[in-house]
Amino acid sequence: MDVTKFKLTNVCDFQGGSQPPKKEWIKTPKEGYVRMLQIRDFTQRDKDNIEYVKDSKKLKKCKSDDVLIGRYGASVGKILTGLEGAYNVAIMKAIPNEKVLNKQYLLTLLRGPVFQNFIQNIGGRAAQAGFNKEDLSKYYLSLPSLDNQKRIAKVLSDCEALITKRKESIAHLDELLKSTFLEMFGGIFDDNLEPLSNYLKVQQGYAFKSKDFVENGVPVIKIGTVNKGNFDLTSFSFLPNSYLDTHNRFKITAGDLMISMTGTVGKEDYGNTCFATNEYESYLLNQRVGKLIPIKNKINLYFLHYLFQIPRVKSTLIKANRGVRQANISSTDITGIKISIPLIAQQNEFAHIVEQVENIKQLYQIHLQELENLYGSLSQKAFKGELDVSKVGLLETRMFSSDPDETPEDFKAWAEEQLKEEVEDIKTPVSDSLEPSVIEDSKQDNKGEDFLHFDGENDYLPISEEQIDINKDGNSEFLKSESNEERISNDFISAPKIEDEELRKIYREKLVEFVKNQEGNFSKFLDDFYYRYKNRSIEIDYELLKQELFEILGEKNPEIKQWFNQQSEQLEFKFNEIKKS
Repeated sequence: MDVTKFKLTNVCDFQGGSQPPKKEWIKTPKEGYVRMLQIRDFTQRDKDNIEYVKDSKKLKKCKSDDVLIGRYGASVGKILTGLEGAYNVAIMKAIPNEKVLNKQYLLTLLRGPVFQNFIQNIGGRAAQAGFNKEDLSKYYLSLPSLDNQKRIAKVLSDCEALITKRKESIAHLDELLKSTFLEMFGGIFDDNLEPLSNYLKVQQGYAFKSKDFVENGVPVIKIGTVNKGNFDLTSFSFLPNSYLDTHNRFKITAGDLMISMTGTVGKEDYGNTCFATNEYESYLLNQRVGKLIPIKNKINLYFLHYLFQIPRVKSTLIKANRGVRQANISSTDITGIKISIPLIAQQNEFAHIVEQVENIKQLYQIHLQELENLYGSLSQKAFKGELDVSKVGLLETRMFSSDPDETPEDFKAWAEEQLKEEVEDIKTPVSDSLEPSVIEDSKQDNKGEDFLHFDGENDYLPISEEQIDINKDGNSEFLKSESNEERISNDFISAPKIEDEELRKIYREKLVEFVKNQEGNFSKFLDDFYYRYKNRSIEIDYELLKQELFEILGEKNPEIKQWFNQQSEQLEFKFNEIKKS
């Protein structure tokens, strides 16, 4: 593959953002105002951080397909895209010369490990992590032809999609266990309530002195190890091995359940539980982290772990917080929670389900790691010009041919015929196995060079829709709603790109129809809608769909309204029967 080396700043300009005075920002949209984008708007899209500023020529603006980079602090080098508006000084926009540098190629390049390592090294040298255009001028990139740039971007974006899907699958397993807990123990707040102190005690940690920490030894479990609800191995300090003898009371081993007892007011970084893992034989428990110890053979640790994730229990702990900025909860706050304790046999049944799902989750984690390793290998080779992607087919979007009489209908017929031929060429459907075989990195051609093979631009690498069913015996099973053959025939339906107005119309109609027939489950609809149209080559923005929902809800007489389901403790949506005058 022929490639040419360029200095990044010779083929891409970089434009810093603007920062209007904070007092001029407003929370609600208004004519003559534009959305003001900060890094948190991209990284915390589930939160209501939207703000607006008065439109002016001084503002630096971006479109939803522009590539932006976080410039400072913890977000240095973070690649942002998908939102439109004015962006602030903590963000820099990358403006490629599209005659030589494809925008999608640039996006995958900047997200890749080679550039990320470069930018992190630059940011880490500054007193406050950050970079400027001069720093970027030191980065050189290989530029293959525009066609090959598109091929590389396609290969890497397909791999990214698989990684995203696998992460979603893991998250769905966690949600499955939470919902299973509520189904099995939904009545624990009804009657016969008694405090957890009858079944549980809390062992608090010790205030180890930082001056005693050493390079290697026994890892110390601190707040940062547990406050996210998972066992974080990156936050360890170490003490001499002799401390296991002198402070044996604070020894932790794999399988022990801990809880964070200090955090930040307004955040959910306290009252979180997690199990110690087996990376080390033993650990030592630091102050403000508690170990939950059953004092009778009537309570199961898995039951306890998911009990503390119920919003009602979590809110009880948050309300018990003592502190203005730093949140603190006590042992009695934890053991004072009152519930109706289920039979230990039922708790053990739930624990068995957890173990089954965790086994599946572990396989998913292994697969995820393999995919991420594969992505890193592919991106390094691709951006160094060492990967031959000439065999990756490109189906160019031909708006019109040189024939002056060609119509859009002619083009659609031509595109459908092309896709039909590609589908017929596929002999073996691609499945979502636990083996990362969907992208091949190790095949050798006659020249001994690595290459990737896809049958065409629209070859789809589907991950089958997996559901996990916990049967009466407590075993987990995979269910597939469609065969791979059915999925492939559906996935290759051709459709022209639609404009936003048409998309909004279809979206509203489908949403109203769905909510009328199936109250709630909005996220299921959104995933299904996005999946269906994304696979038909229609370019839509996931965030656009959510914003459209907010517009619908904000109308004077919306066809859809939201309500709070007390039983599930979640916001749901229902059809609002509007009387026509």
